Amino acid sequence: MQVACIGSSITTFFTILTGFINNYVQLFICQIGASIGLGAILPVMVSIMADLFPQEERGKVFGILSIITTVLGELGGVVIALILFPNNWRITYYIMGGISALLTPILYFTKEPKRGAKESVLQSVYSTDPTLDYSYKIKKEDLKYLWQRKTNRYLILNFVDNIPGAVFATYAISWLMFEHNASEDAAFMGLIIVVLGIFVGAIIFGRYGDKKYKTDKKIKVKLGTILSMASAPFILIGINLTWTLADDASLFSNPVGVLAVLMLSFGLLIDGGIYPNWLSAITDINLPEHRSTMISLANFFDACGRALGAFIGGFLINTYNYPFAMTFASLFTILSFVWWVPSIKTYQKDYDEIQRILAKRAVQIQIVK
Repeated sequence: MQVACIGSSITTFFTILTGFINNYVQLFICQIGASIGLGAILPVMVSIMADLFPQEERGKVFGILSIITTVLGELGGVVIALILFPNNWRITYYIMGGISALLTPILYFTKEPKRGAKESVLQSVYSTDPTLDYSYKIKKEDLKYLWQRKTNRYLILNFVDNIPGAVFATYAISWLMFEHNASEDAAFMGLIIVVLGIFVGAIIFGRYGDKKYKTDKKIKVKLGTILSMASAPFILIGINLTWTLADDASLFSNPVGVLAVLMLSFGLLIDGGIYPNWLSAITDINLPEHRSTMISLANFFDACGRALGAFIGGFLINTYNYPFAMTFASLFTILSFVWWVPSIKTYQKDYDEIQRILAKRAVQIQIVK
């Protein structure tokens, strides 16, 4: 938990400092600093969630976590900037930094759960003697072992599915305004509808993965595979429908516009179900002491995917147009299929290996005491 507190403090400092910047170099430095802090928080939180909830409930929990991080992160900033203080962007960073400052003490005083407490093979051990403790820690030589495990590589290198989301998050409002003559209010309403789809998808498919997990241990990677393919058609239709709003008109005044946004929302609802199942799969195939490290590595590649998406989107918009850029980006959801499919074949082997190791350690913990 100390790592999360330090990360939150760093994020708070650089977020508030961003409100005082005077040039792009300072902005760049502050954003790097804030990102470093955030990079320290999420892996710890995911690992703690895995220790608080059993495997059959993690999809739902990670779905809620994804909503919270989105609301407190990108979406929260957009709401504050566009709705509350459209003429003073600096206030957005003061408020977001203030929220972070309020949350940091909560992390400090939060008691960290017993490591591995919700693993099925360890629960009986802890229930017999609550004083027992899982004291295993990651070692330098473990890093090679983690990378050699095939499912880890497939899940971590599958960062291309972040490219479409980055393009939509970065350019959705400008796409609606410049391509479809939407006012700022109408564009923001369209963004809210689309984002709600992502939230609903995270909850629905996170819960569905949990429900089916009892009878099919590979359901999380199976869902990732299916959802990565299923979302693309709806997104493509939503992007390529032709419609234009009258000046200052409501988004709901144009039936085709409403259909386009709803198609996008439904496509991203499907896509939103990938993340909680992806996180759940990573925690299930890694030992408790390895989870933070693997989530950190996965987040790094995800950040690369988001940065690449923003770059690709901007380049294609300047070179061609918004529909072409967003259509091209949406095809990456299909490309991620290349990494999901082989993970189905390797997942069960890696999962069984972790269960065998935990079973041995359950015995060793009792012997050591």
